[in-house]
Amino acid sequence: MKPVILLAHPYCKSFNHHVKDVVVESFKQSGKDPVVIDLSDEGFNPVLSTEDLRLYMRGETSDPKVREYQSLLNACDELVIIFPIWWYEAPALLKGFLDKVFLPGFAFDETEEGLVGKLGHIKRTTILTTSEVETEFMREKVGNPIETSLLETTFEICGITSDKLWLNCEHIASGSEIERLKFLEKVRARILT
Repeated sequence: MKPVILLAHPYCKSFNHHVKDVVVESFKQSGKDPVVIDLSDEGFNPVLSTEDLRLYMRGETSDPKVREYQSLLNACDELVIIFPIWWYEAPALLKGFLDKVFLPGFAFDETEEGLVGKLGHIKRTTILTTSEVETEFMREKVGNPIETSLLETTFEICGITSDKLWLNCEHIASGSEIERLKFLEKVRARILT
């Protein structure tokens, strides 16, 4: 199984892209060959169309990229997601990926007892974000959108329940180069352990 790196940032010279490069390098250093999904570079359309909604409950899609992404996720045991936090949320590019790719029958099954996750083979998930606001502000004042909404709710529903971590590089625009380098060291340490 190969690790999958999912990048959701449109600007190729962003710090998020640099983080992706550090993650790739760290995986290779540990003897793993990761697969990178750069949603912007691949021209992924995050909009859930009327046709997609019609097909949703059958676990089908009108977007051919969705099946490709599902195949990559089915063949991975480690997932790293990299994105900026804009307006205290993930960007539309990532939200649309979740809406379109995490379909019934792929990410979960609906049973009489409730939803049963199907992505339990993903044993390690790391979310790497950048924001201008402080991490604690997001945890305490805006409902903790990454840990609570994404890691503890969405991913757990889909069966991704073990070894989940969120690391955020705060003050991305106003912070120092030293702060960014410290963040990259945390990223390296996470990937290499």
